[in-house]
Amino acid sequence: MTPDPIRSVFERELQQALLCLYNPAKLQQSPLAELLAADKERLSAAALGRLLIDAIQVLKPAPEVPIGAFAWRLFHVLTYRYVEQSSQKEVAADLALSVRQLRRQEQAAVQVLADYLWTRYPIDRKTHSRPVLPAPDAGAGAPAGRTERERELAWVRESFPHETADLAEVIEGVLKTIGPLLSAVHTRVDWPGVRGDPLPPVASQADTLRQTLLSLLTAVAHAMPGGRIELTLVPDSQTMSVRVHAVPGVAAQFPSREEVIEKVEMTRDLVRLTGGTLTTSPRWIPGKLFTATLTLPLAEQVAVLMIDDNLDTLQLLRRFLEGTRYRFIGVRDPDQALAQAQAFSPHLILLDVMLPGVDGWEVLGRLRENPVFRSIPVIVSTILPQEQLALTLGAAAFLRKPVSRETLLTTLDHWLTGAEPV
Repeated sequence: MTPDPIRSVFERELQQALLCLYNPAKLQQSPLAELLAADKERLSAAALGRLLIDAIQVLKPAPEVPIGAFAWRLFHVLTYRYVEQSSQKEVAADLALSVRQLRRQEQAAVQVLADYLWTRYPIDRKTHSRPVLPAPDAGAGAPAGRTERERELAWVRESFPHETADLAEVIEGVLKTIGPLLSAVHTRVDWPGVRGDPLPPVASQADTLRQTLLSLLTAVAHAMPGGRIELTLVPDSQTMSVRVHAVPGVAAQFPSREEVIEKVEMTRDLVRLTGGTLTTSPRWIPGKLFTATLTLPLAEQVAVLMIDDNLDTLQLLRRFLEGTRYRFIGVRDPDQALAQAQAFSPHLILLDVMLPGVDGWEVLGRLRENPVFRSIPVIVSTILPQEQLALTLGAAAFLRKPVSRETLLTTLDHWLTGAEPV
């Protein structure tokens, strides 16, 4: 049976909405806000978020269903990945799966949820009466491969933010994977490994970095059949570079320049997702020396002071920061907030408002009045709709609870680096 292109677009939009479940701005832009509105023109972001969470709860298996059944696995994937906004690495570890297995089950879980929504709401009627969803062949003017590549890269960007990786460990795994390819093209890789103290982690998700290096090394191996590739790590104060120096061998035939450029450009797309840069020198000429350098930012350990009297909230925030460049410092007693700030000198502070005894507004005032802490950005996070008050009293930013992992990390990134939040 030929897949319904409208249904495929619906599933893709559903997954995007689930990834942005606690991001009101992005959720409000979703076509699902109109498609799933039963008696009004469009759902609010909050209403759409509640609807999707409730739909996931509907899929919870009955108590008599064995806990090992696949239905339970799909329900847990939807709950952990989207309701709790845990990373793929965390969920895979919790469910004893590889990340690749989790991705397949995640796709299956989204399809099951899409089945329920498709039959529960008049989606099919709306999509045929007027074009609520983007056209399935959007971007038809561009090459088909390019359009699909952009979709895949956008999905990767949403799925793997804000993590860190051991670059040497990733290189070892990549070389093991491409060993058969290197043998097939008679290309040798010289990699001395890492001696002495371990290298600092880089600010990149390990799976994305792995795919980037796979793409780069296969492109260079393809360009240098019968040659040799020298891999060198070049550390700097703020970056770590992988220098790929290719020495050509004696080959009967080299690939065309267009073939090599296409592979390198795909690598450039992936590099952008890692937050790094790729330079090549000199211009590639068949049979000549060639060097490509992948440069990645180091994962600086940034102290973040979290002030919240709710132990469950602090544990969730600690989990959000695991595997990132941010170091969690939690404090429940507001009277201890300034002492902790003095002791740890945090780069950023996340402050709840509803605290016992001394409320968050008073803590914010004390932080803003003290010249030692005045330069530290304070992000107020509360269930109360008090954004204007928070900003007026000196907060750098305001996050309405509940806060997703993506929203928290994006906000922290913005105030640490000055980059515009996505």
